[in-house]
Amino acid sequence: MEELSRLVQRLTDTSCDIETRRKAVEGIRDSQELWHTKEYGKFLEQFLDPVITQLTNTQPQFQDTELHKLRSSLLEVLSKLPPNEVLRPYARKVLQLCLQLLNSDNQANGVVAMRLLLDIAKGLVRTSAQGYEQVFSDAVDFITRLYSHFPETYSQAFITSPANLPNDFSHTFRSLKMVAEAPLPLMFLIQLFPALAKARVPAMVPSMIAAVCQRGPDISALPGPPPAFWEHERLRLEREQMERREKGLAAGPGADSRWHEQVQDKWREALLGAIQDLKIGQVRTLNFLNMMVRNLQLGLQPYPDQLCSTLLYLFRSAPDTIAIRRELLAATRYLLASPQKGACFVNNIDEILRPGTLLNHSMASMDTLKPLLVNTFSLQTLTSGICIFYASVVLALTNATTLKTLVHHFNGIEVH
Repeated sequence: MEELSRLVQRLTDTSCDIETRRKAVEGIRDSQELWHTKEYGKFLEQFLDPVITQLTNTQPQFQDTELHKLRSSLLEVLSKLPPNEVLRPYARKVLQLCLQLLNSDNQANGVVAMRLLLDIAKGLVRTSAQGYEQVFSDAVDFITRLYSHFPETYSQAFITSPANLPNDFSHTFRSLKMVAEAPLPLMFLIQLFPALAKARVPAMVPSMIAAVCQRGPDISALPGPPPAFWEHERLRLEREQMERREKGLAAGPGADSRWHEQVQDKWREALLGAIQDLKIGQVRTLNFLNMMVRNLQLGLQPYPDQLCSTLLYLFRSAPDTIAIRRELLAATRYLLASPQKGACFVNNIDEILRPGTLLNHSMASMDTLKPLLVNTFSLQTLTSGICIFYASVVLALTNATTLKTLVHHFNGIEVH
């Protein structure tokens, strides 16, 4: 503990440079074995207030500066603290810090703050929610503002020229990754504060619907790297060459044709990453909206056709991973349980039954997701997951399809 005291003192000493304080944070992080012993309480007494003060009193950074690295290191240590009863006396302070960072910091720190807020809510607020109503209200304020900024964020990333893709140093309100992170904490907080949710959540629905229904860009039609991206990469190349010369090494190739190809590839990778963040955010937001129908009896009568069309679009275009398809199947289950009973699916039955729409073609996906598909539609296995889906729609809408259509779709399906 004496060493920890020295590290904390070094961290809070304004006469120390940022590099010295960063090394102090690394030393504090290396003391994490204390977090699982009786010394955890003493560790928090010495460590927590200075860290919160540092993050509160220093300015958020929107470039890759040494101060950003210090702030990120401090937040990383906070995010790894066990959210147990020893931390309870400090929970309110940590949550307030998270909300401050969400409203003022960059994407990288905002993502960590959002996950930390969820961990504290799960570990401590869940067992005693009284007194945390303001936390819920402030979180809803942030998420409402996040979705209200979504059209501008999308436009800057994929429509305007030059493109301005969100990155780790974008503001939290201009981040597609934050849209992907926001629904999960909001779902959990709503379960803790259902009365407040009924009063606050309906106002968020239109902006969420707009975000969910936004079709993604055609990547082949997107422009190449903007001038600012080329300049950033050129400066990075010059720094790397300078560092190599300082070490007595050859500077390496300059901005030749191979370097130009690498920059083009890096830009394309950044585009694909932004599109993936967009799709994940849309899938999770769609699940959130469907959960609102079930838990808060929130009416979405004007939107079922839009949601159904968007769901099928996401089945086709979202990242083809088991986790994402699991969330899409959950969203399908919510729609089938809605008062419309899946009526919106009838006009899209050809797309639904197309191989690979519900489950992709990999054996891992089939083996993992078929049980969920069966459970989603609450029927015994008939022939395959696709038949189960179709049967559910037909049962819900007995007169909405014809025998000819039934024969057309069931012909050729292999019975197991």
